[in-house]
Amino acid sequence: MLSAITKCIFYVLKKRVILDANGNLPAFISSDLCPAYDCNTHGTCSLGRCICDAGFVGDACEIQSSQPPVLNGVVK
Repeated sequence: MLSAITKCIFYVLKKRVILDANGNLPAFISSDLCPAYDCNTHGTCSLGRCICDAGFVGDACEIQSSQPPVLNGVVK
């Protein structure tokens, strides 16, 4: 399976029309370019954004909302 970057390069170098008949970007661009690509297995990628499962938040669904945050250090 080709990565989204490889697919983009292929389309641009071949000067193919990137938009589909409805004027939308191909699914591989909008679905593969989410943070963490798989939304940390706690959500679904849709149009470049993670839609988090219940109980998870964050740009890449990386935070479990039922757990208190962990302080790793303080920067002065």
